[in-house]
Amino acid sequence: MIIQWKWLFEKVLTRFAGIMLFGFLFVKDLEDKELINHEKIHVRQFLEISLVAGLVFGTVAWFISLWFLLGIPVAFYIWYGIEFLIRLIKYRDREKSYKKISFEHEAYDKEDDFTYLQNRRFWRFWKYI
Repeated sequence: MIIQWKWLFEKVLTRFAGIMLFGFLFVKDLEDKELINHEKIHVRQFLEISLVAGLVFGTVAWFISLWFLLGIPVAFYIWYGIEFLIRLIKYRDREKSYKKISFEHEAYDKEDDFTYLQNRRFWRFWKYI
């Protein structure tokens, strides 16, 4: 689902034009096709990480506690944050660290290829790690 929310990007996320949150796309401009494609790539990445996290956290939840199921929807963001911190230590530059996160690197690299998601292989972001 793509939601245009100009206020969010004009008042809160002023440095961004779009964001993917839990599979939902929030964009400033519905006409920006490259941005929407970029965010759709993040949706695919989110779903892939969630699938694997579901297998891992689901197994742990079965044996220990159902509370572990809460880890499934946030696994993507945990990975994203850890990878950002590792790259920040390496590069000591926030912008470069952000662009080098494997999820962002893949999305920026392929945002202008509008057929990419049709042919993309599972866990393709791994190539960018």
